[in-house]
Amino acid sequence: MRRAWQRVVVAVAGIVLLACSSGTQQATQAKVTLTFEDQFGDAESAKFAQLVTQFETANPNITINVIRDNASSYYDKLVTSILGGSAPDIARVEPPKAAQYIASGYAAPVDAYIPGSERNQYFPGTVEPLIKNGKLYGVPQDVATLVLYYRTDMFQAAGIAAPPTTWDELQSDAQKLTKAPS
Repeated sequence: MRRAWQRVVVAVAGIVLLACSSGTQQATQAKVTLTFEDQFGDAESAKFAQLVTQFETANPNITINVIRDNASSYYDKLVTSILGGSAPDIARVEPPKAAQYIASGYAAPVDAYIPGSERNQYFPGTVEPLIKNGKLYGVPQDVATLVLYYRTDMFQAAGIAAPPTTWDELQSDAQKLTKAPS
């Protein structure tokens, strides 16, 4: 089984939980240890540790060995481990790196673990870079919208005092800002 995992699965956090919690795959009863390498910050690491504990409780035959590496040489070490045959089973990589690793053949497809119905839950622009020749090689962890631009004059005219801070507020504000066609 280890040989099947020699190529790293280029993925992001969530692939283990998503792939193994899917009702479409029968979990093996043999003990399995997966190595997950990431560059999470403190808050992400704490949350991910909770998710791993929940997952391992629900799947007692699977152990996830999380390796956190925030060194600036993370990607150099990751490629070295891939080429040296000691790659982690799963690695969190940034989208541009994911595309490079997929093109270089460093990644293994994950289609067997993620049915199309789950694949369709992601924004197309976030999952498309992880598909090559129709095969899926990972899943997006998150999408970062770092800035919200808005017109204060339009907000004031619509009676909106401040920019939205929740999805519900965004939807409500969008309705207030949308004019019916004349």
